[in-house]
Amino acid sequence: MGVADAWAKVKGFFETDTRSETWTGVEPRHATIIEKGGERRVRTEEIHAGDIVRVLRGEYVPVDGVIISGSSFLNPANTNARDARRLKVGDVVTRGSRNRYAEILIRATRMGREQVESQNLMLRAQLNILNHMRVSM
Repeated sequence: MGVADAWAKVKGFFETDTRSETWTGVEPRHATIIEKGGERRVRTEEIHAGDIVRVLRGEYVPVDGVIISGSSFLNPANTNARDARRLKVGDVVTRGSRNRYAEILIRATRMGREQVESQNLMLRAQLNILNHMRVSM
């Protein structure tokens, strides 16, 4: 992807005001949380900091968190399959990352509005960088 394409993608994100979507457009709507007595499927908005979330192979990480059980190769959000990294207990995972290999359990750390605000700050920084690159070309 060239600078112009990247700039258009970032600019389009803000123009359409799709703040509920991730940068890649991949946003899990449901997740499996582990509770005393079993597990249940919930909407991602219902996950709270401290909840234990099961992420199966092939699923996208629904919330920011820390791996508490298992290890797997994950593609960080906004990257391609070649960027997969092996993560294990204690490593931080971010919402939108794709779990490529095995089941992991994560403890949710940031929720809802905090995640959206963090994501918007990151996107605004990327947009500023791309604007400077475009102007200097």
